[in-house]
Formats: sequence, structure tokens, C-alpha cells
Amino acid sequence: MNAPSTTVFRVHVVLALVVGSGLRMHDLAGQFVLSDEWHGPHAALNATWAELAALLTLGATSVPSNLYYEFLLGSIGLSEWTLRMPSVLAGVLAIGAIPWLLRRSIGDWASMATAWLLAVSPLLVFYSRYARPYALVVLLTFLAFLACRRWAATGHRSAGLAFVAAAVLAGYFHLLEVRSLLIPLVCLVAAKGIGPRLPMLRAEPSWRAIGCAGLAGCAALALLFTPALLSPSERFFQILGEDSPTAATLVSALALLGGTNGGAAFFVLLPLALLGTWRLVARDPWLGSLFAAVAIGCLVPVFGARPVDSDVALVFARYTIPLLPIGAVLLACGADLLIEWLDPWLREGFVRTSARSLALFALVLGLAAAGPLPSLYSGANAFTNHKAFHSSYEAVASDSERFARFLEQMKWRGPPPNVAVSDFYRMLADETDEFALIEYPMPIGDLFSPGFIHQRIHGKQVLGGWVPRPAPREERAPGVVYANWWVGDVLAGARRDRTHFRSLVSLRDREAVRASGARYLVLHRDLRAERLGWTPKPERLRIADTFEANWGAPVFADTWILVYDLRER
Repeated sequence: MNAPSTTVFRVHVVLALVVGSGLRMHDLAGQFVLSDEWHGPHAALNATWAELAALLTLGATSVPSNLYYEFLLGSIGLSEWTLRMPSVLAGVLAIGAIPWLLRRSIGDWASMATAWLLAVSPLLVFYSRYARPYALVVLLTFLAFLACRRWAATGHRSAGLAFVAAAVLAGYFHLLEVRSLLIPLVCLVAAKGIGPRLPMLRAEPSWRAIGCAGLAGCAALALLFTPALLSPSERFFQILGEDSPTAATLVSALALLGGTNGGAAFFVLLPLALLGTWRLVARDPWLGSLFAAVAIGCLVPVFGARPVDSDVALVFARYTIPLLPIGAVLLACGADLLIEWLDPWLREGFVRTSARSLALFALVLGLAAAGPLPSLYSGANAFTNHKAFHSSYEAVASDSERFARFLEQMKWRGPPPNVAVSDFYRMLADETDEFALIEYPMPIGDLFSPGFIHQRIHGKQVLGGWVPRPAPREERAPGVVYANWWVGDVLAGARRDRTHFRSLVSLRDREAVRASGARYLVLHRDLRAERLGWTPKPERLRIADTFEANWGAPVFADTWILVYDLRER
């Protein structure tokens, strides 16, 4: 096989880094903090350092993430960028580090394809822009697997230490990822047992070294989680035995992992991944066996424990997120084998390298173009982290249909949505000037947030208006927020000089409203009624009196909204 030069390899990885970084950082400061992203900030705003170290609630399972948010509150402050920076850095680092570490096992061309697939994976882009620990989990678990493979091949203590460190960190960021320590240890033990009969699967570390690694990893995790384990507030097992994944869940999750629709995933990507599995096992039986064990270790517990919402494709993919980069590797190995078929018809040297590079570009660009990236990250969209865009990558006729399908997938028990669209938004679409509008109220939960439908009609920048409430509508432990809360419910106790959200504007701060540069303030009369297409009750909103006192009478009013021109005063 014709191996590319180191320069060609570097060029591909650097280009993949540039593209992947651009996707992950695109308009990040303008993206609303949505849904689960609020769990950590809510915890940091309502708990002390000591309480955060012991906080392992169902809504905020990442102790180090919560401690990081508390650090931000005491230093540079919370913002769209600072909240998501760990995820962005982990996502970018994965694109560069994983291909370099894989070169010996799968070859240069497959490693370059892996870099490109990681760069344009819609689900990886999403989690790299999301203020939750999943991008860190993807990076750390995969580094743990590769370090374990290296340790098995060489027996070097440094590789063993790297394996334990990466696995422990992964488990600390998300408790479920203790499996990134346990599964490789099981593989090492099995390899020591069968190694004499199957030399290609032998493990160099001694029994003592494996035992010490296991004890050290478990002890480190126990020490890190000691404050949380001593806390009586957690009830992990209440989420188990709730829902059962189905065959349809698997197909839909496969489509999400592949970043395309179910048909393409099942009939194109799955055969390609199976082909890649055959290639990987032939090149590196140990790594292929480890990946198989990880797949079993991820899938079987989900089917056995049946955690809540595990029948929802996006949630199922989250429970099995270590499989995401493994899937990219398998697809890359399969693509490498297909592209290799070009070799017999090409001369050696520059022509062959160029042809294979073009074939690789065509494959990745085709996969990216067939997915959601072009429409999701082009044009005005402050809701790219809305799960309606990531619960399915199937084509839809409209964003209203997308929202309806999302609610159906999330087992929405209320009336079917029929989101009303005011004529005001269609009028805005005809205006060529660039300006922003403030929407109030701004819900935090995806289920209650159809604002992306309106924005993708009028195409203007959208900011979220909020008014701090004296107290949340429901009592809730730090780190657990309700889907039907508004932004003001979370930020009620915020230290304002330490929150710098560009996408949010306090409507009690006239200077902040003026500084936002927004032209209009849109007051929704009843978001619940608007989401369902019902006529709101003809009640006078008390907040409307405040708005009129500050910005004059509405310049537009209909059944759904009142609009104030912020330029009047």
C-alpha cells in the first residue's frame, strides 16, 4: 500500500482541525444556553465549593464541571464561551490527537479519514458546543482505550499510567464512564489468559501491574467521589427500569452516530463500518477486540438496566457515547479499504497520493453535505444546540414539523404542537437591515422553546430577555432545573457582575437593553398557547405595563405578541 508522506498526513490533519474548529466555534457567543446546559450554572449559583464537591444529582452528574463553573463565578464570569470552553477544547483536541495516536494501528490514510470524520460529525460538533461533559468523555475514554492498547503491546509503565489517568478523569467527569477503566482491565485479564494460545492478543503487563492499575484506578475514583458518596441526597436507581430500547432505537441512534438519515446509515454506513471492522481486526487484532468489548460493555448495560428515556435515540446515543469515535475509526478503515481499490490503476507517487486525497475529500464532503451541517450552521440561528435539530437527522418539510417530531420522540403527553407564527416575523423577513430583537420570556427547556421556528423565518439576530424572579417557581435542589423554567428562574440569584451572557439581556437594566443594540422587544402573551396554536386568554400582562412605561406603547400587536420599538425612548 502506498503510504503518504508525513507532510501529506500533516496537511490533512491540519485542514481537518481548521474545519472542525470552525464548526465548533461558529457564532458560539450568540448561542442560547439551553436545557441541560443550565444544570451546572444553577448548581454553581446556589451551592458552595464544599457542596459542589458532594453534588452528584441526577441533573448535574459532573462534579468537576460544577466546580469549574464556580471558579468562573469567582473570576472571569459565566458566559456562552466560558461555559462551553472545556467542550470546545476537548472536541478540537480529539480531531488532532486521535489520528496521530492511531497511525501505527490503522495506517496513515485511515487515520486521516478519522480526522475528517471527527471534524464533521454532527453529533460531535453538537456536543463540542454544549456545556456538558460529553465531549470530554469522548476524548478521555478514547485516550484511555488507546493507552491501554499501547500498554498491552509494550508493557511500559508510562502507558499504564496514562490509561489509568484518562479512565479516572473520564469517570470523574461522568460516573457512568467508570466503564472506561473496567472494560479495558477485563480485556487485559482475558488477554493474559489466552495470550499463550493467541500471540496476537497477548498482553505484556504482568498480573501484578494489572492488579495495581485496577486498585489505583478504583481508589482514585473512590477518593474523588468520597464527598458525594457520603451525601445522602442521591438516588441513582430511580432512573432504572423505566424504558426499553428497541430495534428502531438502534437504527435511529446509528443514523445520529453517522450524521445522516436512517436509510443511508443502515444501507451505506453500517456495511462500510463492518468492512472497516474486518480491516481493523486484520491490522490490529488487539485494538479490534478492545473496541468489540467496549461496544458490548456500552450496549448490554443499557438494554439490561433500561434507564429512563433509553428508547429515545439521542438519549441512547448519549448513554453509549464512547462508541462515537470508535464508529468514526471503523468508517475510516472501511473507506480506506474502498479507496485502496484505486491503487492498481494509478501510478506511484504524486498521482496516487492526489487521487486518494481527492477520493477522501469527496467521501467526507458527501457525508457532510448529506447531513444537517449545511442548513444548521448557515444563516441566523441562535438555537443550534436545540435538541430538535439533533434528535433526528431525517429530512423534514419545515421547522414546525421538526419541532413536532421532536416532541413526539420525547414522548410529549400534551396536545400536539401547532406553533403559531405572528405576521410580525414575516414582516421582519422583508427588511434588509441587520438588527436584533429581544424575545421575552425566554424558556430554557427544549420542549418549551420553539423560538428557532420564528428566527429561521425572519432571519434576524435574537436575544433573550429576562427578568429575575424573587424565587424559583418550584423548590429544587442545586443543579436540577425544570424544563418549563424561564431564564429568570435560573438567574434569580446570579451575581450579576459575574454573568456576561451576550445572548441574554436583563430587561430591568435599561443601559443593558440600550447596549444590546436591539431594535424591537417582543413580548409573548402566552408561550404555552402559542406553542399549541391556541388563542391566549385576553388578560392584561402586568409586565406589559412596565414595558410601556419604559418604551412606550406597542408598535405592533396581535393575538400572540406585543412589540415595542426600543428606539422610541
